[in-house]
Amino acid sequence: TPLSVLQGTLEVLLRKPRTEAEYKEKIESSLKEIDRMSNITNELLEIARLDSNPPLTKKDEVDLNTLVNQILEQNKTKILSKSIQIVYPPSKIGEFKINAFYTNLIFNNILSNAIKYSNPGGKIHVYLNNHNNSPSITIEDFGIGIAKDDLNLIFNPFFRSNSLDHKLITGEGLGLSIVQKAAKAIGAKINIDSELGNGTKVTVIF
Repeated sequence: TPLSVLQGTLEVLLRKPRTEAEYKEKIESSLKEIDRMSNITNELLEIARLDSNPPLTKKDEVDLNTLVNQILEQNKTKILSKSIQIVYPPSKIGEFKINAFYTNLIFNNILSNAIKYSNPGGKIHVYLNNHNNSPSITIEDFGIGIAKDDLNLIFNPFFRSNSLDHKLITGEGLGLSIVQKAAKAIGAKINIDSELGNGTKVTVIF
């Protein structure tokens, strides 16, 4: 956990005098763990808020096309840092009003996962389409994928598929749990298809 890593790092610093470079390295490591702990806390607070079922109102709605464009722009730095190409063809749906808070949680978490688990220089496809006369959004990456045996577990809090094989990819396994709760709050359905080594395709039907 972040606290145990932070405690261990600080205890090591106290054992004997260190060089300035060593202090700087350990302090930077500690700050990363504090950031990680903050992210965990924020995600757990989001889950608690979702469990409280706040009421939906018309004033909280936004056009789905607009929201998708906003979130893609917000994630531009992460996308560029891995030289990922976003393939986003023209939307096949007209104006569709959707709850901004819940849909932001859904799309942002799925897109973040797609970026995180894509290979550098890869592609992510984003489609706004009609699924049996219902608006839908699909996010498809071609990265490391998910083992078939893990697909039934991915919505469990703190579960991370193949986590030991990808130790350098950070995360706490809370994102998809948040996605599932947010989808339930607005009556959306989530379909996930994935193949280990070939990527993941997530479709959210509203």
